Amino acid sequence: MITLCSLWDSVYHSQGMALIASLARHVPSWALYVLALDKPTYQRLEQANPPNVFVVPLDYIETPDLWYAYATRTWIEYIWTLGSVFTRYCRDAFDIDRLAYIDADCYLFGDLAQLYAEVGDAPVAITPHRWTPSHADRLRGAGVYNVGWVYFGEGGRQCLDDWATDCVDWCFHSVERDGRFADQGYLNDWPQQYNAHVVKHLGVNLAPWNQEQYTYRVAGGQFIVADGKRADPLLMYHFHGGIDTGYALHPSVRKHVYAEYGETCKRLADGTSPT
Repeated sequence: MITLCSLWDSVYHSQGMALIASLARHVPSWALYVLALDKPTYQRLEQANPPNVFVVPLDYIETPDLWYAYATRTWIEYIWTLGSVFTRYCRDAFDIDRLAYIDADCYLFGDLAQLYAEVGDAPVAITPHRWTPSHADRLRGAGVYNVGWVYFGEGGRQCLDDWATDCVDWCFHSVERDGRFADQGYLNDWPQQYNAHVVKHLGVNLAPWNQEQYTYRVAGGQFIVADGKRADPLLMYHFHGGIDTGYALHPSVRKHVYAEYGETCKRLADGTSPT
């Protein structure tokens, strides 16, 4: 069983539904806990009632500390604050030993079994940004690792608790001298501090900021990502909001990745059940 949690508001509804559809298509056994960030999102998810999806209203998890954060941060900064907090809530409320947070704008192209086999018994697992070299200097402040998929195993409790506490204390769209940036800069020290596993699979968290540097081919019905040292099937793409990325897309990525995602989001935008 692969257990994940995510969160989205009505602006990201089609992306969230596409994530659900991709899980249903590619993962044999899964569960997704969703924090509905506004009333329309909660109502649409309840109406669609997709199997294996458990919806939690925002007010179920809010506390005085979060109300203060909401009052002093932008909406996107508040959403970033909630990712770690909701992950901790799910672990405790639903007694989940192995749980990963996944961004709503991620989409699966294959079973995640290879990813979880690589992670094994690691207490924590994170994915590097792997910036395309031409973007590295401009984006370095966003941190070494990306929060598109962040995993916590049985030994990851302290890391998750600390991350949630840190994000409630400080989570802003600002690059600080101490390395903090939103909810993401906190991950920089996790390999040393919490023995976090750094994912090597190139097909996990492929994204606009790293896809230009790779070569691609289709083999055995799979879309293969290669860097000259290793080649992996695409398992999860992080769309960073949607189709219009602001990055130059590799033609193969545009054809084999964005075309499917765009069609799926369009089909599910009206609230159709994704499964």
